[in-house]
Parts: sequence; structure tokens; C-alpha cells
Amino acid sequence: MVPRFLQKAAKNIVKEAIKEIQKTLLDTFKDIILGQGTLDRKELGQLVGQIDKMTGEEFEEFLSICFKRLGYVVKTTPKSNDFGADLILINQGNKTVVQAKRYKKTVGSAAVQEVVGAIKYYGANNAIVITNSKFTSSAYALARPNGVELWDREKLIDLILRAKTMNQQ
Repeated sequence: MVPRFLQKAAKNIVKEAIKEIQKTLLDTFKDIILGQGTLDRKELGQLVGQIDKMTGEEFEEFLSICFKRLGYVVKTTPKSNDFGADLILINQGNKTVVQAKRYKKTVGSAAVQEVVGAIKYYGANNAIVITNSKFTSSAYALARPNGVELWDREKLIDLILRAKTMNQQ
């Protein structure tokens, strides 16, 4: 039997190693988006597959990189008490609040409710909920009358491609 203090030390070492690997992955994604050249279908598939493995915070940072590449001023909100927004995008005087949901399952109406609250709190003109997954029908039903855009996996891929294309212009 392994002593408890050794188990704890081993867990901490593994956690730190995972953090380092995730940081390296995020740096790699940043290089892909900001670098020259195009993404072929296979590379894009691999990139999206890695997004599925990100933490929520890494997903937010990745989205921030993409939106900055598209010319937005991007502000991040506090990790807790964010009042329903993870990112605030500013472009040509318009302010958009973004709720980022890196999920394995479908995203429900709670995410829409959160970002609707963020519109007023942050004085935004628009709101987007972005996920690497899909949305439930109740999320769509609530988003429509509240003017919230829902960006699913397909729109996320489009965002990545648009951000990447900015390098060629």
C-alpha cells in the first residue's frame, strides 16, 4: 500500500503536468490561428477535437484569440460572479456579451438566461452563446425572443476559419 502523502504528491505532480500540457496545447492553437497558411479539413478536425478536451477557461481564451484576430477588442470577465458573460466584445461602438460553454452534452436554456442578464448588466447591444456542442430546443425557444445568437459547433468552426482567414488578407 502506498502511503497517503505519496499519493497526494503524485496527484499534484500529475495535475501540474496536465496544466503544462494544456498550456502547450493552447499555445499551439494560438500559433495555428495567428500563423500563416491554411487549415485543411484534417487539421481543422484535429483542432476541433482538441477543443473538446479544453477546460472552460481554455475555451474562453481560445475564443478570445479568435475574436481578437477578427478585430474585436476583447475583455474577459471575472471567473466567478461574471453575471452571465465570459467575454465582452467591442467593435465599432457595439458591445456584445459572450457566454462560452465547452460542453460534452447539449446546452440548455440556462445559458441563454444567464447571457440575457448580462446584456443589461454590461450595457451590451448583443449577446452570443457559443458552444463546441449543440443547443436544446428550449435554448432556441428562449434565445429567439431575447435576440440571443446561438453558435453551435458548426458556427464555432466557421469562427475558427474566419479568424484563420484574416491571416491571408
